[in-house]
Amino acid sequence: MKIAILDYSVGNVASLLKSLSAIGVEAKLTRDSQELNSASGLILPGVGNYEVALQNLHNSGLSSVLNHIVLEKKVWVLGICLGLQIMTKGSEEGTLPGLGWLSCRTKKLPVTQSKKIPNIGWNTVRANPDIPLSRNFTGNSRFYFAHSFAVVDAPEEIVMFKSNHGIDFVAGLASENIFGVQFHPEKSYGHGEQLLKNFVSLVCAKD
Repeated sequence: MKIAILDYSVGNVASLLKSLSAIGVEAKLTRDSQELNSASGLILPGVGNYEVALQNLHNSGLSSVLNHIVLEKKVWVLGICLGLQIMTKGSEEGTLPGLGWLSCRTKKLPVTQSKKIPNIGWNTVRANPDIPLSRNFTGNSRFYFAHSFAVVDAPEEIVMFKSNHGIDFVAGLASENIFGVQFHPEKSYGHGEQLLKNFVSLVCAKD
C-alpha cells in the first residue's frame, strides 16, 4: 500500500504527514506523475486560495493526471478543506471551473449576527453512518475547521457530514471512490485519527 499526498504548493502538510505516521502509515508528498499513478490512495490537502490551487494544477499538468487516477483508475482519494473545494464544479472564490468530480459548488459562508467568518475552531458534525468513511462517528463528533467557503447545497445521497456555522453547510462528501471533508482531520486529534484510519482501511481493502 502506498499513500500519496499531492504537492501542489498549497498549505502546510507537515501535520498531515505526522498524523498518518502516528497511525502507522508512511505517506509521500509528491507531484511526480509516476509516483501518483502508482499510489493506492491519494490525499489532496489544502489551505489557501481556490483560484491559485487550480492554476497550480493546470500549469503543472497535474489536473489531467488526477482525472486519470481518480476517474479512470478509480483510486481512493480524500480531499481536505481546499482539497474538497477544488473537487466541486466551481467556487465563488474564483472564476476557474473546479475539477468537477462532485456535483455541487462552493460558496462563501454568510456573516451573521452570531457567527463571524472565517469559521475557525471546533465544531460538531452530523454523520451519515451508511458511508464507510463516516463510520464510528456520532452526532457529538467534533472536528477542527478553518474556512470561509463551503458547499452549502449538494445531492443528499453524497452528503457524508453536515455541520452548522450560522447556516447548515456540508462538512463532508462521498461519491464512489471520492471523499472530501471541509474540516482538518490532521488537527482533530482522536476523531481525525479515526477518519484517517477509515480511509486507510478502504485503501488496504482494495490492494
